[in-house]
Amino acid sequence: MQSTDLPLHETGTLSSGDVTIFYRVFGKPGRAPVLIMHGANYFDSWDWMEVADGIATDREVCCYDKRGFGNSTWSESKDYSLDAHVQDAMAVVGKLGWQKFIPMGHSASGRLSIAIAANFPDRVAALIAASSVGGVEGAGQLGTFLWLVGVFVVSTLWAQVPQQGQGSRRAIQSVRSCTKSARGPKNCSVLHAVWLL
Repeated sequence: MQSTDLPLHETGTLSSGDVTIFYRVFGKPGRAPVLIMHGANYFDSWDWMEVADGIATDREVCCYDKRGFGNSTWSESKDYSLDAHVQDAMAVVGKLGWQKFIPMGHSASGRLSIAIAANFPDRVAALIAASSVGGVEGAGQLGTFLWLVGVFVVSTLWAQVPQQGQGSRRAIQSVRSCTKSARGPKNCSVLHAVWLL
């Protein structure tokens, strides 16, 4: 994808603890906004721009570079704990003024999306854990339940989506079709997701 072909979006930065977080925002306010959190391999917000743009037809969508990734800075105190990542995610949500939102965690961030739902249930409109395994220490029964629910494959949920609206259907379709990125092909053929609407 050449720079002239980038989906329309705004960028910004914010401070969270001892790091500066870089983020991208797509779409306009509407339905519950989605916060996309990338995995722990080479991923950053760049890899999720097409998916974010596809979901942003009826809502705002934000993807950000987690601490130590992409355009976000490294933690001088070397704090990469789950609590620090939750703090960063909630700082992004606060900066955008979102009251309720949908955390979408890919791979290692599935655990992060579950931690957000377990710690801020009144702020979470739905939850997505994509290609993710593992529970959240200290999340109790809710965290364990959300992890167990997270083992459903998207294709299993596909039949249940129509009554939840076309936005949800498009979002899952976008996630299922994330086979290419500007940095080369990605293997997104086996995705797990949870929509708790």
